Amino acid sequence: MKTVMMDAEQERHLISRVEEWKGPLGATWTRRNPATVEALDAHYLLRFGVTRTATNERILARVPRTSSVLEVGCSAGRQLDALAESGFTELEGIDLSPDAVLHCKWPARVGDARDLPFADDSFDLVMTSGALMHVPPAEKGKALSEMKRVARRWIYGCEMWTEGFLAWDFGDLMPPAWTCDWLPFVVSPDWPVVESLRLESTEGRPLQFYLLEKVA
Repeated sequence: MKTVMMDAEQERHLISRVEEWKGPLGATWTRRNPATVEALDAHYLLRFGVTRTATNERILARVPRTSSVLEVGCSAGRQLDALAESGFTELEGIDLSPDAVLHCKWPARVGDARDLPFADDSFDLVMTSGALMHVPPAEKGKALSEMKRVARRWIYGCEMWTEGFLAWDFGDLMPPAWTCDWLPFVVSPDWPVVESLRLESTEGRPLQFYLLEKVA
């Protein structure tokens, strides 16, 4: 994997590659992900020294387990499975990949973060886990606005953190990503951060977790 900075022509090219999530590349990525919560937790423990389940419980301690949850970019639903392990029961997902949705045991549909097919305030909590970073820079604001529109109270995010804006070329592993320090991007006066955590990785690629709570 290499880090690249984009000019306008490169950005147009990379935006077009987002469509690859809808095809075979998206299906291949779904099958490469951990198949169980136990495997997901083992992966996190190896890379970050803490399980994903434990991290969820820390960040979401204030969120009632009766809350309805939408994961944007749910893939096959492993992060939803992890939330179920923590006591959440009303879980739903949306993903660009039809193949991913087929393998998700929770209610899920095919859709785009930039145009969520839900009414305002449809879910108590809307989350992403490594999905917002795959939205091209010019479209990230639109995706975030859509998430805030359909979220009644909370936004929960987990994304790869970098100090400055970076573009990532993963070759044939998966489509590209664009990372940054997420808090300045996601926080607004009506959506302040109430929990945050950065996990350092053995591979040198930290994850940033955050929980925003809508101002009543």
